[in-house]
Amino acid sequence: MTATADIERDTRELHALRERAMAADNAADASAMADLLAQDIVIMPQGVPVIEGRAACLEFVRAVLIEFPMRRVEYFSDELIISGGVAIDRGHFTQITPGARARNPVMKSARMSGFTSAPPAARGGCRASFSM
Repeated sequence: MTATADIERDTRELHALRERAMAADNAADASAMADLLAQDIVIMPQGVPVIEGRAACLEFVRAVLIEFPMRRVEYFSDELIISGGVAIDRGHFTQITPGARARNPVMKSARMSGFTSAPPAARGGCRASFSM
């Protein structure tokens, strides 16, 4: 396989990872999210200390999904870098969380650097290993 074909395959797999994460997030499905997290994941939520490691990050994700089961998120890729043993999908997300009244949703947008992985071919598939 050529380097171009490897990059195209890795790009498709990173896109699929982002789509699976968004679907799991929108379904408030912590088990599906757990399948996507690498052992060395780091989450840096605004106003909260850095969370490191799969177990701690999964606990955080579960708490968010329980507290806001009706929220909806959309992930956007702004830049995809695949070089050597690293792939980075940097982008942003929007989140809509229904307020006390369904007609009064709260919308939030934030930057993220996420879904970073060694190229899928080297690891048997993409896993999120850094998120912001």
